[in-house]
Amino acid sequence: MKFIIILIVFLSYASCSPAEKGGSSSGSGSEDAGDVIDLPSPDTDGGITINEALSGRRSVRSYSESDITMEELSQLLWSAQGITSPHGFR
Repeated sequence: MKFIIILIVFLSYASCSPAEKGGSSSGSGSEDAGDVIDLPSPDTDGGITINEALSGRRSVRSYSESDITMEELSQLLWSAQGITSPHGFR
């Protein structure tokens, strides 16, 4: 019984340890972790109200083989992070 408990603790610890350096499971691998990538400024003049955006919202997905542009990535990251005020407010 003691052996099983030790084995469970060991396996739990092993599964929580960080992955080894060197490999990246996503992206082209051309950037190292910690590199800063300059993104274009987001479009903060959305042009529609929140009510219009919510009423027109649909979950329709389509995928393509092409990569997203840096402008699209910048806009997506800015929109997702929640801080939409120049003063850092949400």
